[in-house]
Order: sequence, then C-alpha cells, then structure tokens
Amino acid sequence: MNTPTITEEDINTLRTFTEIYPTWWYKIGMCTVTRDFDCAPQAGSPEIEFIELGLWPDDAFRCDHPGSLADAIRDVMNQISDARLAVHLSRSQP
Repeated sequence: MNTPTITEEDINTLRTFTEIYPTWWYKIGMCTVTRDFDCAPQAGSPEIEFIELGLWPDDAFRCDHPGSLADAIRDVMNQISDARLAVHLSRSQP
C-alpha cells in the first residue's frame, strides 16, 4: 500500500508556492493513489481580475498526481504560469 506521507521536498515546494502566491487559497488531498493540490486567487489577490474577466477558471487550478505532493504543486504552478502567459499574449494582440 502507498501510504501518504509528507516529505521535506513537499514542504519546501509548498513554501515556494506560498511565497509566490501569498494571497491564494490552497487545498491539499492525499490518499493511497494520488496527491492532490487545488488553488486559486482569493478576493484581494492581484490575479483575481483574470477570473473576473473570464480569462482563468472560476473555481481553481487543480492537479491529482500519482507522484508526490511536490509534483502536484509544481504541476499547478506550471498551469498558473501557462495561464499567465496566455493572458499576456491575449492582451498584447491587437
């Protein structure tokens, strides 16, 4: 059985996430199959405008990862980076 554990790498990756996105909410889920990480900007976050304008998902960025919690957090951070890039590109087009 793949007993869920939180490693030092998981904690360090979560710390990095909270340093980059200090005004976002997040939720962690762990079971014997996956490590889950969900997050989104909350009211007052600079990024909330992307949700209000319909440019980002209105519920959350999500990842259910079969690897570590750190893997799930990194996956979500990549999703956010891609979404930021898409917003930037859409705003720079005439």
